[in-house]
Amino acid sequence: MTDRFDHTSRESRERGSDSASIGCHCCGDPIDTDDWHPVATRRDEDGRIQIHDFCCEDCRSAWVRERDRNSDYTAD
Repeated sequence: MTDRFDHTSRESRERGSDSASIGCHCCGDPIDTDDWHPVATRRDEDGRIQIHDFCCEDCRSAWVRERDRNSDYTAD
């Protein structure tokens, strides 16, 4: 069975410290991964799921709006 998830973000979180920090996919602000934070998923060209982390719901919403503007995606 192939791994269909992109674990790049998770791997970078687990490197080097007990409390890992990553950047918001929208604004780049640091996110403490020990705390809850909004995420969004998307499939890449190979069908793997990519997980995008955000510092706040406003950044997630802005990213979703931009994604929808730049794709053929339409909501039902």
